[in-house]
Amino acid sequence: MASTAPQNVPRMTPEKLKALIDTEQAISIVDVRQPAAYNSSPLTILGAIRIPPDEIPQRYQEIPRNQPVITFCT
Repeated sequence: MASTAPQNVPRMTPEKLKALIDTEQAISIVDVRQPAAYNSSPLTILGAIRIPPDEIPQRYQEIPRNQPVITFCT
């Protein structure tokens, strides 16, 4: 199966994300870490939508379309 993921997805540092969150601009953060990575890490982002990668096709409608979306992964 061929990948349909964009080849040039911009990356954001944690510091830049924190600065963006601090501006109170409307953004959606989606935590797409695999369950093992999510469960073994104490790191979370308050308010992030948790959708494991294999659930995205069934749950993509939970992601707001009227604001920028940032994915959180490992």
